[in-house]
Amino acid sequence: MQQEVTLSKKSCSKYGVLSMIGWNVLIISLLLATQKPLEALLTSDGLRLSGMGFLFFLWSGIWFFIGYQYRKKYLRQKEDYKEEYSEEEQKDFDKAYFQYCLSKNTKAISTVLFITIPWYFIGYVQGDTMHMRDYLVMGILLLISATLYGIHKRYRNTL
Repeated sequence: MQQEVTLSKKSCSKYGVLSMIGWNVLIISLLLATQKPLEALLTSDGLRLSGMGFLFFLWSGIWFFIGYQYRKKYLRQKEDYKEEYSEEEQKDFDKAYFQYCLSKNTKAISTVLFITIPWYFIGYVQGDTMHMRDYLVMGILLLISATLYGIHKRYRNTL
């Protein structure tokens, strides 16, 4: 029992760190893709820079706990679903449950990414001109959104 709790905490912490790293990579890539906010951040005074640093670490902590809590929920629901199946059905259960959760989560992420396309246009495209970088960012968002939605369609009837 104690080993299970330790293993679960290690697993949850690992997923917390992974979600935090994923969030930080996303934020840094967004800063690098959008020239204007990066210039404003680098040419500002020290107080603004330290405030951005504090916000960055705060959001990192929040995303760590999101990943940690999500992993706990995933493991708890997996055990609940596993009890409902017989011994012979449990052979392929881990793969089927992973595909079920993957389908559920990719639909949500796909929707969020698809909604960010107009918000990117509203927030970052200035004036009547669009640069190649703007087309590239919106194209990448659309491609990722479509790919994730395709994954959702493929695995949606797994369990």
